Amino acid sequence: MKTTFEVKQSCGDSACKNVFYASADSLLPTSIDLAKDPASGQDPALTAEPSPLIQPVRAGRAKNQIQKSATVHHLKKSGKWAVLVTLVEPRELEGKMRSGRQKFERQTQALANDLGVEINNCLFGKELARQLNPHEIELAKKLFWELLEPKHPDWIENLDELVGFCERARFRIARQRIPTVAEAVKIYWREHVIGLEKETLYNTRRAIAFLLPAFGHLKPVEMTDQLILEPAHGKEPVPYMKTIWPATLTPEEIAAGLWKTLAMSRSKRPWSPAFLRIFLTRARAFKNWMHASKDPLTGTVRDWCPLSQIETPNLEEMTRIKNQQAADSNQAADWECQQKPALTIPQVQALIDVAWVAWGGKYAPFYVHALWCGSRSKEIRRTSTESFDSKDGVLFVPAAVAKTDKGRESQLYDNAIVMVEALRKGGLYTREGLKPSLKQRRIIHVLAGFESIHFETNRSANKVRRNLAKQGIVLPEYNWRRPYPTNALRRTALSMHYKLFQNVQLTTGWGGNSPDIFKEFYKRLVTKDEARQFWMLLPTWLTRKHPITINLPAGHKLDSAMTPGVVCGVSAAGAAMDELHAEMEQAQKNWEAKDKELKSARKAINGTGC
Repeated sequence: MKTTFEVKQSCGDSACKNVFYASADSLLPTSIDLAKDPASGQDPALTAEPSPLIQPVRAGRAKNQIQKSATVHHLKKSGKWAVLVTLVEPRELEGKMRSGRQKFERQTQALANDLGVEINNCLFGKELARQLNPHEIELAKKLFWELLEPKHPDWIENLDELVGFCERARFRIARQRIPTVAEAVKIYWREHVIGLEKETLYNTRRAIAFLLPAFGHLKPVEMTDQLILEPAHGKEPVPYMKTIWPATLTPEEIAAGLWKTLAMSRSKRPWSPAFLRIFLTRARAFKNWMHASKDPLTGTVRDWCPLSQIETPNLEEMTRIKNQQAADSNQAADWECQQKPALTIPQVQALIDVAWVAWGGKYAPFYVHALWCGSRSKEIRRTSTESFDSKDGVLFVPAAVAKTDKGRESQLYDNAIVMVEALRKGGLYTREGLKPSLKQRRIIHVLAGFESIHFETNRSANKVRRNLAKQGIVLPEYNWRRPYPTNALRRTALSMHYKLFQNVQLTTGWGGNSPDIFKEFYKRLVTKDEARQFWMLLPTWLTRKHPITINLPAGHKLDSAMTPGVVCGVSAAGAAMDELHAEMEQAQKNWEAKDKELKSARKAINGTGC
């Protein structure tokens, strides 16, 4: 026995009536008005592709059953509303045909209708625009009619531009206060930058100094990649925020002096490829931090701006171009070797001589570790004096000290042991001696002959020179006519050690690098003769009255290739070349004389008319 009941189903803004028949085993519709095309009145499932299938008069578990739309039914027993839909084609299961029909129950007719519409749209490839919720409708009315309409009555004609701007700015309903770029910079410095390496920290501070004048008052989403690239590649001078740090560097004073004064940059424009890469890399890192960083209190992602897509110059390509340009000139050295040189032997000698007497030689241990022990500046400041074991000939660098978080033992050589033991005997090998400030290091560099643009550094260096003169120590007036090269101590140590054994694995293990990090041009920075002098070098103050003999380590490869046999061969080859040149000159003279005789005879014959 079949019963008939009527269900009103919402279809958009109108209501349509469908009559359903319920049998004992199933509930299936005889009409499917919900998914019909309003224009043609046909079922989309039948009109989407040409198909010979004919919809059966009685739908059910027939073998030719086709995909049906979702239908809504009222369940009398439970009082709920059910959405029935055939999600898959009929299939044979355990010898019986199964239609794959699914039933989804909802508490109210409205919920069932919403689910039916959603399923039908998925089945027949229809898309519906998302409806705004009441809060969004309220905000939209306020934006368009209260804010835009009074001042911009033509806003409706520029909807495309408005939408484009919203997409670029990642427009969203703000649930939090978005800081300005200047405010975000302070958070970035406090949470992230302050713990970075000195060089990275310095580069970040410089890059932000150029960003703040242009973007400090804007929101992060307004600091687009294109706006950053325009001044980066420009040729006009750009302003920057100057940092003022006092002599005593406390965390509070550093924070107060950051980007304190607006000034016009005197940097050469356009920027060099090296600095352009630094600027773009640091700007991209700052934007990506604003995008992906999390609030330390709530743990939520900040998402203050979109992810940066800035591309930095390719260093390998830049180096290749610069090396080609250097090859066309009369310069024999590579471009990289010119831009990032190692210290020469006279410069190393001047540096250790000044460090040995400035402030009573207090900071000489730092330079001994940096030049002859393969340690980084950060590692030296964390190293204890007990780590230098002269008896075993090793410097122990624990994992807590090493930059790579991997402990190592660096081999010590004779000159380093002699210098450290001399400092121990004089009571100067202390933890304080391994931690000079940046200003103290700059003063030592100026006294060693390197130029500085810092007025305070030059004035302090002159003061130290006068104090040494009062103690009877007159420093030579070194002048290398160039600033102190960045990272010169470590670059010099690694290049000198490579020449000592010509083994990249041994050098990187000694200095705490990986072979991939070791720069190829380090191999060409110094010569064997310079390396020999370097590993036998001592401060002048130790050898001026008492000569000290320093031996090179066993297995070194600093011996000259000009062995006695090679020298003898060169001498014989030179003599042979002299004989060859003499024979060639004599043959040339004989040919010229014979040619002269032939010309005279030809002239005489032509004169007689024969």
